[in-house]
Amino acid sequence: MKGTATPVGFAGLVPCSDLGERDYEIGFVLGHEFWGRGFATEIGRAQIEYGLNTLGCERLLAKVAPQNRASISVLNKLGMEHHATIETKDRGIREVYVTRRHT
Repeated sequence: MKGTATPVGFAGLVPCSDLGERDYEIGFVLGHEFWGRGFATEIGRAQIEYGLNTLGCERLLAKVAPQNRASISVLNKLGMEHHATIETKDRGIREVYVTRRHT
């Protein structure tokens, strides 16, 4: 967090082939004390901007557990749309949200 040595969490773009293509997944994990303060939305916007405009990705994915309503709300705020429900080997059932580059 700005002005302190306390980390808010971590975030990044991770290569993802769960939909059969070479995509990137946006992701973030925040410490509980930072939930509900707008950090996830701010981080997500920056990741989308960077992935679509700097890296030139055609689309970005986000995977979320179906019961994680707070993260689903953030993905909706970011303009991401539900694309599919999948089962991953490591993380179980996940809802996949997608955003695409607008041309």
